[in-house]
Amino acid sequence: PRFQNYLMAKDLLSEEDVEALEEEIEAEIQDAVDAAEAEMESLAGEALSMFEHIYAEMPPYLREQRSQLKAELEANDG
Repeated sequence: PRFQNYLMAKDLLSEEDVEALEEEIEAEIQDAVDAAEAEMESLAGEALSMFEHIYAEMPPYLREQRSQLKAELEANDG
């Protein structure tokens, strides 16, 4: 708010500019939320997906747990 007031006092920013920026930011945030929710929905039925996107490199104990779950899922399908 202080910087906004400073820019407005210097006539470098108007109330309309602020409103336009706020709308643009809200739209960008909503787009990101929508994209994340869509990805979550697409992975909802995949139990193994819970191991993805957590670490840049999956720790050994999680790789082992993932392998165990995969084996159990395959045993139940067959």
